[in-house]
Amino acid sequence: MPTTSWERAKEIFAAVRERAPSEQAALLAQECGDDESLREEVQSLLAHASGCTFLERPPAAFLAAALSATAEGYSIGPYRILRAIDSGGMGEVYEAEQVAPVQRRVALKLIKRGLDSEEAMARFRVELQSLARMSHPHIAQVYEAGATAEGRPYFAMEYVEGEPITHYCDRLRLDVQERLALFQQLCEGVQHAHQKGIIHRDLKPENILVTHHGVRAVPKIIDFGIARATAEGEAPPSPEASRRLTTAQQRIGTLPYMSPEQAVGAADIDTRSDVYSLGVVLYELLAGVLPGDAAAAVEIERPSSRLGHLGERAVAVAHDRRTEPAALVRQLRGDLDWIVMKALESDRDRRYGSVSELAIDLERHRRHEPVLASSPSTAYRLAKFLRRHRAVVAASVLVSIALLLGAVGAGVGLVRARRAEKLASQEAERGNREAAAARSVADFMVGLFELSDPDQAKGRTITAREILDSGARKVAADLKGQPVVEAALMDTIGSVYQSLGLFDSAESMLGQSLALRRRALGGTHPEVATSMSHLAELARARARYPQAKSLDLQALAIRERALGKDHPDVADSLNRLGLLYLSQGSYAAAEPCFQRALAIWSKARDGRVSTALSHLALLYRDEARYDKAIPLFQRALAIQERELGPEHSDLNANLNNLADVYRNLGRHAEAEALLKRVLAVNERVMGPEHPYVSTSLNNLAMVYRSESRYKEAEALYLRVLGIERKLRGENNPDYATSLHNLAVVYREEGRYIEAERLFLRALAIRERALGPNHPHVAGSLNHLGLLYTLQHRYAEAEPLFRRSLAIREKALGPDHPHLAVTLTNLANLYRAERRYGEAEPLLQRALAIWDRRTDANPAERRATLESYGALLRLMGRAREAARLASRAEQARHRPST
Repeated sequence: MPTTSWERAKEIFAAVRERAPSEQAALLAQECGDDESLREEVQSLLAHASGCTFLERPPAAFLAAALSATAEGYSIGPYRILRAIDSGGMGEVYEAEQVAPVQRRVALKLIKRGLDSEEAMARFRVELQSLARMSHPHIAQVYEAGATAEGRPYFAMEYVEGEPITHYCDRLRLDVQERLALFQQLCEGVQHAHQKGIIHRDLKPENILVTHHGVRAVPKIIDFGIARATAEGEAPPSPEASRRLTTAQQRIGTLPYMSPEQAVGAADIDTRSDVYSLGVVLYELLAGVLPGDAAAAVEIERPSSRLGHLGERAVAVAHDRRTEPAALVRQLRGDLDWIVMKALESDRDRRYGSVSELAIDLERHRRHEPVLASSPSTAYRLAKFLRRHRAVVAASVLVSIALLLGAVGAGVGLVRARRAEKLASQEAERGNREAAAARSVADFMVGLFELSDPDQAKGRTITAREILDSGARKVAADLKGQPVVEAALMDTIGSVYQSLGLFDSAESMLGQSLALRRRALGGTHPEVATSMSHLAELARARARYPQAKSLDLQALAIRERALGKDHPDVADSLNRLGLLYLSQGSYAAAEPCFQRALAIWSKARDGRVSTALSHLALLYRDEARYDKAIPLFQRALAIQERELGPEHSDLNANLNNLADVYRNLGRHAEAEALLKRVLAVNERVMGPEHPYVSTSLNNLAMVYRSESRYKEAEALYLRVLGIERKLRGENNPDYATSLHNLAVVYREEGRYIEAERLFLRALAIRERALGPNHPHVAGSLNHLGLLYTLQHRYAEAEPLFRRSLAIREKALGPDHPHLAVTLTNLANLYRAERRYGEAEPLLQRALAIWDRRTDANPAERRATLESYGALLRLMGRAREAARLASRAEQARHRPST
């Protein structure tokens, strides 16, 4: 439409909107006359502005003109038109039946007559490309595209038989939590589109239909007709068409759901515009009304406040949510107000940065965890913590609160601690010892939070670490004569120190806690076993395996006698003992520990089932039983994501380990994506020098090394070495692993002198810390032997390979991939020395291992095949060598399972 016509359309649109509904049709006919193009443009503006079809007319009447040549029963390609559904800004939508090659109902969208300009065609192509890139259960799927005999483009997509999400929720009277669960599913679909580079730009209830899969309600996003491709390469075919396309998109949408930047026609719309629209939908789902005009310079009222001003209508809104108005206001006040208002920020830089961030905050609310939508007070965070746990809790709860606080606002902690004291006083009325202990803990916390009093802080920001250190100093002074409470606080402070990687401070507090509990409770009390378990975990982290084993076995014996062999705490001891055996490479001893822990926790319906699944999967990973490891990791991840949330350390540890399995299988792209996700979370949540960060960096570097990205790998390994040196010292086997991995990179780059120095250091640390027969020692021997082979130092390499073979066969069994790798390396050495008769049986044995493995790394399998082929050629057996070369080529293209 020419610019003058567009300006005229806007004038008519503004005039018609001001009239009563009964007068609008006559005014439209008067102003537009016979100009059908102008009429359609104004109708489109009115439809988008009202969020419904023009003048509330039913779709059939609205589409009468369009149906003149597309009547029911008319066929387009393999599709038979059944009925008209609706008309959008650029096309008509029909329900149709596909008759070939499959029979199914579809939604068929045709571009409007008269809109076959280059501009409209460009928009249509963008829509089609957008839909084709997406495949998600909450997005209507596109099937195919084509053109009618007259040249009108169309595409067929999934037919969604549902109703708008707001209507569905009100009709079934879903409560607030049920609405949030449905909304979170919707967020998953929008996030998927954003990951594909697609912005919907018209998210509203009419484009979010709820259907059913069995008994499960499933929201489906439809009509990406005004989606804008954010990825490069999506531009229309010419600069002029590109300009017109952008202009058209800027004024398309539904005003009540538009972000401010979209409403004013900004050219740089991004995914945060969809976040705003979702915020409007969420507002409507919760409060039953729309928040207001996005373009107006008026501050939007919080949902709870708006509901309080609805008068009698609030009764109907609350009824549709199965509650009363006052109760609904209480549900919305606080978290949900904050979340909605953050999504509706007029300044998009203050909005949620992504749809997933919005969904995560809703999940935090549903789990009674602190949300990120505001800057909540210390009192708020403490209240959320107490909501998740019982009112009277042991010292572990209260010290953990200190970690949640971060930087404590001046004086606020003191006020909240006094409230905790009041809670304890109320519980004291019950007359039990637990209440008295809680009162002591509250007194302790009051003194601890007095650090944040302005007179003491003197303008400084008090950190969680300072509060923790102060607690460690104060506990002995303030709680003398109360050894049970003192020990509980010391145990918790010690565990928190360990979680921060502060091992020396952790050991001091945990040791004192154990001594206090032994004196106060006797040597066979379950709390003594708890202290022993925590000290054992610390000892294992510091590679003090004999000490860890002694403590773990003592704790297990105490718990079995005091609690019975099927108690969940017995499973905890078994799980910790299994981890110790796993660290020592004693896989046969570790497996029954994990299996028994899993059985106990499963029977008790204990939340730690995912922990046992994770550790059993970790064992299978180390044994290279990847077909068993992957499904266990996936089961554990499903539980953890549901129960702990997407950023919990346990979930990320599992993602880290699953990524390492993918790397071992040669699935490098999947591994890299997971590891980058985990690393970003760990760095943000744990800080840049935490053990979890070190593990993520190490595993990502291993992926880079596998892809010969040596410079990237080296940079990460050097960073890991710095973290491990600081956290664990230079005699720890984890530090040795970092040395070893960096040495591999140097060897592959031909930096043999540097590689040898690091290999020898790593081997010495591993032998000293792990013993001479640990699988990690065998790994050092194998890689050092490979270095010597490359340097033609065959006499030095051979005994290293032979020793590595002996350790690996005994520790890992006859079918482990690591055994096949060392067999191949030794065979290559013999081939280089022309000892062909000794090389061939080693390669035959290695190849037999690969043939028995369905989950082998294809690169390692190929290496054995290529080595055997090279040997056969040297032996004059060209035909056999050719067969192996063919198998090697197949392995190159064979995906790992």
